[in-house]
Amino acid sequence: MKENKQNIKNALQALVDNLDNPKQVTKSQEKILDAALKLFADRGFEASSTADIAKEAGVAEVTLFRNFKAKNNLLYHILAPIFIQFNSKKYV
Repeated sequence: MKENKQNIKNALQALVDNLDNPKQVTKSQEKILDAALKLFADRGFEASSTADIAKEAGVAEVTLFRNFKAKNNLLYHILAPIFIQFNSKKYV
Protein backbone atom coordinates (compact mmCIF):
# COMPACT_ATOMS: atom_id res chain seq x y z
CA MET A 1 0.00 0.00 0.00
CA LYS A 2 2.80 2.39 0.91
CA GLU A 3 4.57 1.61 -2.37
CA ASN A 4 1.35 2.32 -4.34
CA LYS A 5 0.99 5.70 -2.67
CA GLN A 6 4.57 6.55 -3.54
CA ASN A 7 4.02 5.42 -7.15
CA ILE A 8 0.92 7.61 -7.42
CA LYS A 9 2.77 10.54 -5.89
CA ASN A 10 5.69 10.09 -8.29
CA ALA A 11 3.40 9.78 -11.33
CA LEU A 12 1.45 12.90 -10.39
CA GLN A 13 4.63 14.86 -9.73
CA ALA A 14 6.02 13.83 -13.12
CA LEU A 15 2.83 15.03 -14.80
CA VAL A 16 2.88 18.33 -12.92
CA ASP A 17 6.54 18.81 -13.84
CA ASN A 18 5.71 18.26 -17.51
CA LEU A 19 2.78 20.69 -17.68
CA ASP A 20 5.06 23.44 -18.97
CA ASN A 21 6.67 21.09 -21.49
CA PRO A 22 4.09 18.44 -22.44
CA LYS A 23 5.20 15.49 -24.50
CA GLN A 24 3.31 14.61 -27.64
CA VAL A 25 1.10 11.57 -27.17
CA THR A 26 1.58 9.07 -29.96
CA LYS A 27 -1.32 7.49 -31.81
CA SER A 28 -0.54 4.14 -30.18
CA GLN A 29 -0.55 5.70 -26.72
CA GLU A 30 -3.84 7.43 -27.44
CA LYS A 31 -5.43 4.18 -28.65
CA ILE A 32 -4.15 2.33 -25.58
CA LEU A 33 -5.42 4.99 -23.17
CA ASP A 34 -8.82 5.09 -24.89
CA ALA A 35 -9.10 1.29 -24.75
CA ALA A 36 -8.02 1.22 -21.10
CA LEU A 37 -10.55 3.87 -20.15
CA LYS A 38 -13.33 1.95 -21.92
CA LEU A 39 -12.45 -1.38 -20.34
CA PHE A 40 -11.87 0.06 -16.86
CA ALA A 41 -15.31 1.69 -17.06
CA ASP A 42 -17.01 -1.44 -18.41
CA ARG A 43 -15.25 -4.16 -16.39
CA GLY A 44 -13.37 -2.43 -13.62
CA PHE A 45 -9.62 -2.11 -13.20
CA GLU A 46 -8.93 -5.58 -11.78
CA ALA A 47 -11.02 -7.40 -14.42
CA SER A 48 -9.33 -5.61 -17.33
CA SER A 49 -6.23 -7.48 -18.47
CA THR A 50 -3.40 -5.88 -20.39
CA ALA A 51 -4.02 -8.43 -23.15
CA ASP A 52 -7.64 -7.27 -23.43
CA ILE A 53 -6.61 -3.60 -23.42
CA ALA A 54 -4.05 -4.21 -26.16
CA LYS A 55 -6.58 -6.17 -28.23
CA GLU A 56 -9.19 -3.41 -27.84
CA ALA A 57 -6.57 -0.82 -28.87
CA GLY A 58 -5.46 -2.87 -31.85
CA VAL A 59 -1.84 -3.06 -30.72
CA ALA A 60 0.44 -5.82 -29.49
CA GLU A 61 0.61 -6.29 -25.73
CA VAL A 62 4.35 -5.57 -25.85
CA THR A 63 3.52 -2.12 -27.31
CA LEU A 64 1.36 -1.43 -24.26
CA PHE A 65 4.24 -2.36 -21.95
CA ARG A 66 6.82 -0.40 -23.94
CA ASN A 67 4.70 2.72 -23.58
CA PHE A 68 3.30 2.35 -20.06
CA LYS A 69 5.41 -0.35 -18.30
CA ALA A 70 2.44 -1.57 -16.18
CA LYS A 71 -1.34 -1.51 -16.02
CA ASN A 72 -1.19 0.81 -13.00
CA ASN A 73 0.51 3.44 -15.15
CA LEU A 74 -2.45 3.43 -17.54
CA LEU A 75 -4.74 4.29 -14.66
CA TYR A 76 -2.38 7.04 -13.48
CA HIS A 77 -2.26 8.57 -16.97
CA ILE A 78 -6.06 8.56 -17.13
CA LEU A 79 -6.68 9.96 -13.65
CA ALA A 80 -3.74 12.34 -13.15
CA PRO A 81 -5.11 15.13 -15.39
CA ILE A 82 -8.36 15.01 -13.43
CA PHE A 83 -6.53 15.29 -10.10
CA ILE A 84 -4.32 18.08 -11.39
CA GLN A 85 -7.31 20.04 -12.65
CA PHE A 86 -9.18 19.47 -9.39
CA ASN A 87 -6.19 20.57 -7.30
CA SER A 88 -5.52 23.63 -9.43
CA LYS A 89 -8.96 25.08 -8.68
CA LYS A 90 -9.80 26.70 -5.41
CA TYR A 91 -12.80 25.06 -3.84
CA VAL A 92 -14.34 26.80 -0.87
